[in-house]
Amino acid sequence: MTSGGQGGVSHGGGAGTSGASGTSGGLAGAAGGAAGPFTCSQLTGGQLVEEWFIAGFESVVDNPRWQVKWRVDGYLEEWANPQSSFWTAPVDSACTKNTSSPDRIVFPVVSFTSRSRSDWVKTIEQALTTFKGKYPAIRRVDLMTQVRGPANMACPTAPTPGETIVVPPELDAAIDDVAAAHPGFVFVAPRVEARSCSDIQGGGPHLTTAGNTAAAVPLSSYFAAAE
Repeated sequence: MTSGGQGGVSHGGGAGTSGASGTSGGLAGAAGGAAGPFTCSQLTGGQLVEEWFIAGFESVVDNPRWQVKWRVDGYLEEWANPQSSFWTAPVDSACTKNTSSPDRIVFPVVSFTSRSRSDWVKTIEQALTTFKGKYPAIRRVDLMTQVRGPANMACPTAPTPGETIVVPPELDAAIDDVAAAHPGFVFVAPRVEARSCSDIQGGGPHLTTAGNTAAAVPLSSYFAAAE
């Protein structure tokens, strides 16, 4: 964990956290990968995404080239399903160009359904297929997780029933697997942890305003460097 103005960043592979922005598992931002500039980068996910997007993220990145498509309970299963009604969700903070055809997708993989590593991989791959079908201009996908609890552990207060702030190791491993299977197209975004339980609303998974603002710092720094 870190103290100060931003959340910690886990570098994957069981490594500790860092006070600075960084990449996960050495797979993100690899040389020769899909490089910017991108005309429109779209965050796609649930309410957790919208919360840190408006808490400081969009003020650091080049906002005219970023937008967010989200729905409450916008979990992995919905975005993997091309027939889901979630695809009718409006776009917030629309890009000034190509809003209906983003060339990069940033996808926080969030689901509170227990899965094996192979099942995570299968469903993430289904989401990739759906993204490519919906947005043929995509050149890059960044996979990430929700902002996790401090040290990826639960807080004393219980989370919302059926939800959690602990990201399972099977999900982290599956994201690494998918990125490795799609070099130059799929990348692993920073794995950000809350600074302390005071950044969590109750037991989570939603963050406080201060927690979202802190989490937005390493995320916006990472993505602003790869626009």
